[in-house]
Amino acid sequence: ASGRGGWAELWAATSLDRRAFGAAVGRAGRGGAGPGAAAGERTRRAGPALADRKGGVLDQVIGKARGRVIVASFASHVHRIQQVIDTAVKLIERRGINVDVASLPIDDKKSYDLLTRGETFGVFQLESQGMRRAVAGMKPDRFEDIIALVALYRPGPMENIPVYNAVKHGEQEPDCLHPLLEPILMETNGIIVYQEQVMQIAQVLSGYSLGEADLLRRAMGKKIAAEMEVQRARFVDGAVERGINKTQAGTIFDLVAKFANYGFNKSHAAAYALVSYHTAWLKANHPVEFMAASMTLDMGNTEKLGDFRQEARRMGIEVVPPSINRSQVYFDVSDGKILYAMGAVKGVGEQAVEHIVEVRGQTPFKSLGDFT
Repeated sequence: ASGRGGWAELWAATSLDRRAFGAAVGRAGRGGAGPGAAAGERTRRAGPALADRKGGVLDQVIGKARGRVIVASFASHVHRIQQVIDTAVKLIERRGINVDVASLPIDDKKSYDLLTRGETFGVFQLESQGMRRAVAGMKPDRFEDIIALVALYRPGPMENIPVYNAVKHGEQEPDCLHPLLEPILMETNGIIVYQEQVMQIAQVLSGYSLGEADLLRRAMGKKIAAEMEVQRARFVDGAVERGINKTQAGTIFDLVAKFANYGFNKSHAAAYALVSYHTAWLKANHPVEFMAASMTLDMGNTEKLGDFRQEARRMGIEVVPPSINRSQVYFDVSDGKILYAMGAVKGVGEQAVEHIVEVRGQTPFKSLGDFT
């Protein structure tokens, strides 16, 4: 997907409480660890999405590869962050502001400023301390930077983050290996990041068909010596036919093979990066509602709630202590403040709080006797 329309279409399908999620993410690309997967894989939808009683997509049989059916289990944290987004949007609506997440612009300055400062606690995929340092070092100012960071922040590829940043900030020139590869690699500052780039390089440099390029990607992933030798000869011969020096072609093949060993799938990274951006947008533009929604999701995690309270304090957001006359079951928002959830008070229990809120209605308790 590319452009605002493409991302909007992708997001419109990524609500895990919709059965359409499995099919729509499948159209964007499928992967073994979440929404998105290897471009070029011959995948087919092998059955309907499986939903739990609340309609959340659990598993989708998405294709066949290497003689076996792959079942992609959508990560529970994607479902969790979707709940945060939905809750935040509902809280924002109470102020008369309608937020259509599917149509958010992906060039919001406040969102990128927040990312540049590394203030990403609570932002999907970007909240760990290491990732916060990486985001601040990259200073992303375009959606493609977020996609690249999601793909690069893994053992192995993360070694290339300093190079990506140095090129981005004009501190060094990109090395695209060959002028023909500039259109493929300039998006990622001269670094091979995605599996799709490996396939494109083979097509442009050595005349591979799309099917051949996919076989090359698989061979590089499996690292089977015999297959690699065959592919190396095919790659070099094709490059020589197109006027490229044989030694240079061999060097490029070896470099491509090295990167392909841990190349990430772009459609997978893009799907996750889109959710990352949306949570960053909510935090930058509607911080009180976003923080309240995030705290609601982690109501049972005392340590995480403490971290969120500290972050809210840093952001200048007041968290009002729990009150039987103001608090709700879940974290709420009033006058720019977060009302602490009674349901988050240890040992009280949601059912008891629900009863208190129901009995209270719109009339505050006047005394302890009134309460009892």
